[in-house]
Amino acid sequence: MFFLSLSFSAIEAETNARHPMKALWPSPDPPPKALHHLPDETGKEDYILRSGGVDLAVDYFLPRISEKEDPASPVAFFRGRILSVSFFPDKHYDIAIDSESRPKDNILSLIGHIEGQELAGFTMTITDESYLLRLRDFDASIIYRVVGDTRTGAGRVSEIDLRKMPPIEYQPPLVPEKH
Repeated sequence: MFFLSLSFSAIEAETNARHPMKALWPSPDPPPKALHHLPDETGKEDYILRSGGVDLAVDYFLPRISEKEDPASPVAFFRGRILSVSFFPDKHYDIAIDSESRPKDNILSLIGHIEGQELAGFTMTITDESYLLRLRDFDASIIYRVVGDTRTGAGRVSEIDLRKMPPIEYQPPLVPEKH
C-alpha cells in the first residue's frame, strides 16, 4: 500500500508539472500610474510594434508569508513546469521552465523555452519590488519585454520586431570610476 501511495504521488506531481499554470495575461486596464515612469515606446521606434498592460500572478512566484507562517516553509520549484503567458489577447505561449535560481531571499530567476521550439529564449526575474520578463520567439522574429511592479502584479509589455531593429554596433565597456 505504501508503494502504491508513492507511485500515485509521483504521477500526480508529474501531471501538475505538465499542466500549464496561468502566469501572465493581458490587463483589461492600462498600466497603472505607478508604471508611468516607464515610457510607452509604441510608435517612437519603428521596431516597437505595440505595447500594453499585463498582470503577473506574483503570489505564485513569491508567496506572501504571513506572521503565523514559518518563513522556512518549503518554496515552489518551477523546473519542469509549464507556464502559460499571454502578452496580448492574440499572443499566447506555453513556456517550459528549464532552470531556476534563487540568489537571495525573495529573488527568483527562471530560464525556459517555448514548447515546441528549440531556439526560443525565456527569462524572468522577480524581486520584492519589480519583475522583468523577456521572451524571444525566433520563429516570429519577435521579442516581448515586460517590466512590472511585484507589489501589484501590473506591468507593461512591448512587442519588438527583430527584423526592423537596427544593428547594435560595438561600444566600449562602461567602467565605473575609482574613488
